[in-house]
Amino acid sequence: MDTRNKSGGNTRNMKEDNMCLRSKSGRNRILLTLVPILLAVSLAVTGLVAAGCPAPVTVAPEPAAVAPTEGRQIITILHTNDLHGRIEPYFLLEDGRERGGLTRIATVVNEIRQKEPNVILVDAGDTIHGTMLSDLYEGKSMISVMNAMAYDVMVAGNHDFHWRGADTILARAAEATFPIISANVIRRDTLSPLLPPFIFIDVGRVRIAFLGLTTRGTPGTVGHGLVADLEFLDPVEMAALYVPYLKERADLVIILAHISGAEEDKIAKTVPGVDVIVHGHDHARRSKVVNDTLIVAAGCWGFHLGYLRLTVNKGRIVDYEKRLIPITADIKEVPQIASLIEQYRRPFANYIDEVVGYTATDLIWGGWGVWIVARQQTNLGYLVTDAMRKAVRADIGLYTPWWIRDNMPAGYFRMCVIHAVLPFDWHKIILAALRGETIRTILEEAGVVLQAAGLTYKFDRGRPVGERVTELLINGKPVEMDKIYTVAIGTYMWEAGLRKGLFQQEDLIKDTGILVRDAVANHLREVRSVDLGVTEIEVLPKPW
Repeated sequence: MDTRNKSGGNTRNMKEDNMCLRSKSGRNRILLTLVPILLAVSLAVTGLVAAGCPAPVTVAPEPAAVAPTEGRQIITILHTNDLHGRIEPYFLLEDGRERGGLTRIATVVNEIRQKEPNVILVDAGDTIHGTMLSDLYEGKSMISVMNAMAYDVMVAGNHDFHWRGADTILARAAEATFPIISANVIRRDTLSPLLPPFIFIDVGRVRIAFLGLTTRGTPGTVGHGLVADLEFLDPVEMAALYVPYLKERADLVIILAHISGAEEDKIAKTVPGVDVIVHGHDHARRSKVVNDTLIVAAGCWGFHLGYLRLTVNKGRIVDYEKRLIPITADIKEVPQIASLIEQYRRPFANYIDEVVGYTATDLIWGGWGVWIVARQQTNLGYLVTDAMRKAVRADIGLYTPWWIRDNMPAGYFRMCVIHAVLPFDWHKIILAALRGETIRTILEEAGVVLQAAGLTYKFDRGRPVGERVTELLINGKPVEMDKIYTVAIGTYMWEAGLRKGLFQQEDLIKDTGILVRDAVANHLREVRSVDLGVTEIEVLPKPW
């Protein structure tokens, strides 16, 4: 019986029983009651907010510290990260093959569970947002499938706060049969954790503490207004606060870290007692050891399932095996999972599968680790910005390349493909009136090659900021620095420009409310076919 309530508290009297137990597959999952530690964390948070560093705290000694277990024990950690709503298999442009899909990951997980007795399935965040099948349900469909796969724990990633911020992740946590954790996301009003900071899982004779950490960059990726009621604390400082407490009460401490690689390396180097970090956030495949801490990551989109087999003796990892298992089209699907997915797909099948248009050439985004669209103009970037400017009749269109998230293979394409390319519902078109000098400054200070339509520019990365744009034409004519041009930009660029003082409110002509994705879809419905093979931006030196 599940004695843990949905907010992570305890339904029983704390004096009688200070732990919540859940039996599953012969294992006890223990979620520590948060009441004793929340006061201590609140005090520490007060110090963090006020002084920028942790205040000294005394953590309540519950549960009692445990002695390291005797005898060798084998434990297998299966891990995913950055699934981004990829419930269904995905067509990989680079090799023309189908990859991933939770129906196939489930097959591999089930096979390993049948062979190995002590298996824990975890996810390192950015899980529920990114495809139509997940986004139409605000991630509920993803959680439902993960429940069926018997995930054990997940950390909240930045993109798991889409749609309604804290309300979204709390709703999904209430539906999940596994805990969703994060130690450094707190409510501004109460200075208390939004989610359970950690859980204990007993597997065999070994107790494992799982600590969750979420990137501080969350507000900039989901829209500042959505998470204005939350504070995202320094994950390194919060790891230093929690790990000593957890290490006294568990054989192993594993951090599910949806943070930067630099931050997790710092944790490994400066916070004693961290045995494993399961990484998410940058979509990298990681396999390394830093200061005796194992760091692993499985890439993204379910192309691989991470496998980490630990041999534990007396509270220490004495041996390990780690690898990535490719999830390919030759892996059979689990019928029950496929049937569950179909239940979510069926009501929206016509919308998901609508054929929107045709492209004679591959429209290029790049790929994780090879983010071409951030290094040079691509035909896909041109398509997006051209559709933006035409939707609002602007002189030019500009778009930040980080928000383009997939390729469009040559041939007929469906609405679900456009959604995967542009999955962000808060990215709408802002129509602004900007001077030529401001437009040049935007291009200079962006740090990446902005995707554009209606303008041509030459960009020399080897020059200092302020001298990198060596030529700038708008509608075929040299830019006039004092002339006002109408510009279609995305919400993120507008908000960032306001924060930096680059834009002023009086520059706003209209917040159109038009989703960038919808502008592209409508443009393609109108033209029906595109054949884009040229760019309007020359980048020096060449990125390859």
